[in-house]
Amino acid sequence: AANGDGEGGAPTTLLEAQAVGLPVVASRHADIPWVVAPEAGLLAPEEDPEALAE
Repeated sequence: AANGDGEGGAPTTLLEAQAVGLPVVASRHADIPWVVAPEAGLLAPEEDPEALAE
């Protein structure tokens, strides 16, 4: 899909970013917490824009 969504509940762009060493900033939605390695980025609570901004 154009927005990078995979069928498994996590965007493939998150995997691609980690593969090339880019940091990931995302919410804890669906399968994202299982896809993003702790050392690869930051995860904010779902539907909490203030936490995401921090």
